[in-house]
Amino acid sequence: MAYSSIPNIALIGIVCALPENVVHNSAENSGFSELEVEKIIKMTGVHSRYVAPADCLVSDLSYAACQKLMSETGWTPEDIDILIVVTQTGDHTIPGTSFFLHKRLGLLTHTLCLDFNIGCSGYVYGMLIMGSLLNAGAMRRGILVVGDTPTKYSGLNDRSTALLFGDASTASALEYDQQSNTPWHFVLGSDGRGSEHLMIPHGGYRHPFTLQSSVEARSVDGNIRAPVDLYMNGGEIFNFTIETVPKLLANLMEAAKIDRNDVDYFVLHQANEFIVRHLARKIGIPMDKVPLSLKEHGNTSCASIPVTLAHCLAGVLTSLPNAIVMAGFGAGYSWGAAYLHFNRPLRVASKILV
Repeated sequence: MAYSSIPNIALIGIVCALPENVVHNSAENSGFSELEVEKIIKMTGVHSRYVAPADCLVSDLSYAACQKLMSETGWTPEDIDILIVVTQTGDHTIPGTSFFLHKRLGLLTHTLCLDFNIGCSGYVYGMLIMGSLLNAGAMRRGILVVGDTPTKYSGLNDRSTALLFGDASTASALEYDQQSNTPWHFVLGSDGRGSEHLMIPHGGYRHPFTLQSSVEARSVDGNIRAPVDLYMNGGEIFNFTIETVPKLLANLMEAAKIDRNDVDYFVLHQANEFIVRHLARKIGIPMDKVPLSLKEHGNTSCASIPVTLAHCLAGVLTSLPNAIVMAGFGAGYSWGAAYLHFNRPLRVASKILV
């Protein structure tokens, strides 16, 4: 696994933007029976999800999050040197979503814009990249946007995904700060051999969209989906997670020279409640240190860690210094964990509806 340590970086605030439309998981709101819905809720822990309408894209949620973040931090367009967007549901293939946000936010031409496509480990990767760029010296402030609208690629008749995912985007303000002398520690890894277990088969240049791409059929796993819908091999994803994440967190704590008692909260990607609780038991972490946002939001893909921070820990983050471990894992396979020590409270950690 790759290891990195970055000093002199401060997280100033987080804003989570959610679509106004809330969908409660029920037989009435799905094509499944009451018994099937009950089984899904018991496994995933997801009771409701925020679902974006067709005309609400990740850039719309991101724009609202950035506006609120800039207002709460007092940052102006002139202050922002870097804008990074992490998403798998960008507005267009070309150009990246960061450029549309750059225009809507009125940012200046000195601002570096960067997009990258990564899933559930995206917040950790984004923090590492943003922190590295800021610590290089020439740039001082940046906004990290991490968001997805996974309900747009989840098949409505696929039991493995239909009632699991929710839509969200988040904006985090980071800045270079020599007084933040406690380094942030990162451990990351990848394994492309797992790429076929969590993917959308059609719609890219390898398998372009055709008339058959949107035709649903029953798959070998018994679920009904179209080639343009997300395919998730739940058994393989579970095995990968249970094998990889405990080692990931052990490596992180060893690298940072800390133990479980030094950490206030472990914020894990909200894959589903069964996986999160299983990981906590295997690692030996009490659940009062493992916040859950699944019940109200579902699995929000790359946004799930900052959504959990804003939903579960807003009062703590804005009032006290904290030490937090976060871990993301998913498509790719890709995984990453970070140990962040906040020397001072955040200025904002909030949610808004769009």
